[in-house]
Amino acid sequence: PTQQGLEVILQTETGEALQATQQADGNTLILTVPNAVLGEARSFEQPAEGIDRVAVTQADATTIRISITGVNDLPTAEVVP
Repeated sequence: PTQQGLEVILQTETGEALQATQQADGNTLILTVPNAVLGEARSFEQPAEGIDRVAVTQADATTIRISITGVNDLPTAEVVP
């Protein structure tokens, strides 16, 4: 959590910038990060005001998925490489 909301940081071993795409599914914002492998899946319950759950998972062998579910509304996100 930050003063502005919630921050999710993904680090790479080489420092290369990751690209992400966004899509909505009801109150869930889904960020898909291709060409990435997750060290460990994580989930957080109610990590910030207005956020019910955040889950970071390996969607397939080379794609990470970050799902951010809002309590009442679809969360907004700014992706900064």
